[in-house]
Amino acid sequence: MISCIAAFQVHSGSGGIVGYFPDSSLYSTAIQQSEDATSETVLSIWSPDRGVLLQRREYDFKVTAALSSDGRYLAWGSGSLRGQLRLIHCSGREPDRNFLVSDVVDDDVSVDDITFIPGTNDLMFICDDRWWRWNITTDWPGVQLDNRINCLLAVSPDGLRMALVPAGVQSLEIEYWIVKSGEAGPISRVAPPETGGRKAVWHPNQPILATCGYWGEGIEVWDFSCSPSPIRVFHQPGGYTHMAFLPDGRLVTCHESGEIAIWSVNSSKKLASASTLGVQEYQLLQGSDQIIITDVSSSVVHISVAPNGRNIAAMTTSGTVVFFEIN
Repeated sequence: MISCIAAFQVHSGSGGIVGYFPDSSLYSTAIQQSEDATSETVLSIWSPDRGVLLQRREYDFKVTAALSSDGRYLAWGSGSLRGQLRLIHCSGREPDRNFLVSDVVDDDVSVDDITFIPGTNDLMFICDDRWWRWNITTDWPGVQLDNRINCLLAVSPDGLRMALVPAGVQSLEIEYWIVKSGEAGPISRVAPPETGGRKAVWHPNQPILATCGYWGEGIEVWDFSCSPSPIRVFHQPGGYTHMAFLPDGRLVTCHESGEIAIWSVNSSKKLASASTLGVQEYQLLQGSDQIIITDVSSSVVHISVAPNGRNIAAMTTSGTVVFFEIN
């Protein structure tokens, strides 16, 4: 069973992402309009039990961000700053650092699909159709590993497996890699018959990859244990926008309708579900004032699973984070 337990408004923009720190505090990023009517990206670090904003930073950067597994660093990809990456020290004890990844002066050059390899200080990302790996404790530059076009980068929680997934281009293939130094190439490939590449996530301890597509393509789950011929073990069509695995291997999905669901990928059965449709009934805390949300979009764009595996945070398109508890 899954139930909605609270909701906090964290920004006044549209959509964004939300993620948990190891201590169960949260961060979120979102694009919203500043006082001079320009767009800005707002990073918030806050406490879920109080809904009080603990830290707010405004940057002209993309919404995309990645957190290191120890919770010490956040990495952001550049927006209009043309191929730059910003490394943020979450404690605030050290200054932020900017790194120029690309020497191409072009508005279209950006840093995307930022991922920390779990348990390490290695950051992986794609810039200007090139795939990079960099140990953030050393000085830039990192290592340019290969050329990639329109791909999502997904690294498994144990840091051993990696996938390059076509980003909205269905003619490309999913490539399955083992992450280690000197790896010559992928050990298997599969052409996804349904989903493109909105998001890709790994199972917590098995070579199982979930992919989420655009335009109602839905979600697919692939088992790479039978490589080099992986098997699609789950497919659910529909307007799904994001997904995450629970520690026990069940899949959590969010839908543009506001539904949060838990699935068994082995049986393809929906085990439990809840909705953000009643979120306007919740009192939200912002600073020291209590307010009532009366007109909130229920569509969910991003979800994150808490380290305890019992709580889920869901970001709606109206900037409200809704919390769910798994009973």
